[in-house]
Amino acid sequence: MKPLNTRFKSILKYSLIATALIVLLLIAWLACINFHGDEVPDAGRDAFYARSYIVVPDNQNIAVAISGINAPMGKDIVDHGRYVIDIYASAESSKASKAIIAKKGEIELTIKSDELFCWFNDAFKNTPDSCASPLRVRTLLAENKLHLARYADLQKLPYLQGAIKNVMPVIHINELMATKIKLGIDDNQSTIAYQKWLQNHHFIEQVLAQDGDTLNRKLFLLLYEKSLNTLEFLLFKSPNMIKVHGDELLAILKPSGLEKYNLKGMMQLDNNYTQQGVSKMGLSSAKIHPEYIANRRYRAQMDILKEANKIPFKFEEGEDKLYDQHYYNLYRQYKLDWLNPLNSLISNYAMSNVLRSFSIAESMHSANSLAKLLNLKIKIHHQNIADADIQTFLNNAGSKYFNPFTNKPMRWDAVKSVLICDKPNSDKSAIEVRL
Repeated sequence: MKPLNTRFKSILKYSLIATALIVLLLIAWLACINFHGDEVPDAGRDAFYARSYIVVPDNQNIAVAISGINAPMGKDIVDHGRYVIDIYASAESSKASKAIIAKKGEIELTIKSDELFCWFNDAFKNTPDSCASPLRVRTLLAENKLHLARYADLQKLPYLQGAIKNVMPVIHINELMATKIKLGIDDNQSTIAYQKWLQNHHFIEQVLAQDGDTLNRKLFLLLYEKSLNTLEFLLFKSPNMIKVHGDELLAILKPSGLEKYNLKGMMQLDNNYTQQGVSKMGLSSAKIHPEYIANRRYRAQMDILKEANKIPFKFEEGEDKLYDQHYYNLYRQYKLDWLNPLNSLISNYAMSNVLRSFSIAESMHSANSLAKLLNLKIKIHHQNIADADIQTFLNNAGSKYFNPFTNKPMRWDAVKSVLICDKPNSDKSAIEVRL
């Protein structure tokens, strides 16, 4: 047995060697981090983001006009919209911006929260106490006629560019318009109601086809779904409209993929905003590797496009796959590139916003499904298909009319007399159109 003193010296010797090796590895790692160069852009990345950019004048910009729709009496909504946007850009917080803008004497809508919601569920059936009565709706229409007129004016503008500040008024205006249309049906004014619906629907489709960031796309997708639900009510309450306007509606409701929502344009703008966000972080340019960050954002967006356009579309499965590929490691922890830790942390910051945009694809497929069901309803009426033959008709309608969540034909419920698009593994209810 070695003497105690000898063993201690041996342990000390190996401990010093191990410590030296750890220090050398640490120095090597730090050197690698400090001298690690940036990456080469992924093939196709710059071409994907390349886009012609034209600055839209305020007086042609829907985003500016919507931002100013609460303008004080006698003030131009475009001028006020520019003021609102500039205040939000310069003020310390959103709360501070609202306080400054409120001093201008903005005109607010008089609609109370959720009092029109019941009108999207057949109005007079099982309505809650908070539901606006027909008399209340007529009062709201009179009280908010200035906002309705302003919205009608901004529908004539050709472009939407930039972020919209204060989106709730345009949502409430669309709800009020839809309620007015439904009230018009009950007043036997279906022709006028249809024309009002058609004008607004064309406007919403026009905006959806243009470039728009995720927030703008979500807003107008919401308005698009409300518009289709209003049409469902119109056709159910006034079936004669199918005879008069059926061919026009079949063209409007023609089945399509997600191309009409311009996902590429959305991603291009989101990419610009992410770049701006990273640049505002104020990090040393020597430490930032822009190509490294941009490559990972591009890879995530390409995978989002692939998952979004898959049929059948499976939201939860696709979302988990995206997060595992780009955000998490095997242990569901944030990915960290130990040879490039700072830039991988920045990439994770940017990636969280990119991956969240995938949820919009589910709403796009839902809107497409509702349009398909309405199209099928019109065809069933045109062809006078008997109830007993409707499911056979749906089975033979062709894959472009299939349910995007199952890649199977839409379903007919003879008891409820509705066409159904089921949404398996979703917390959202099935989509239904009454026949």
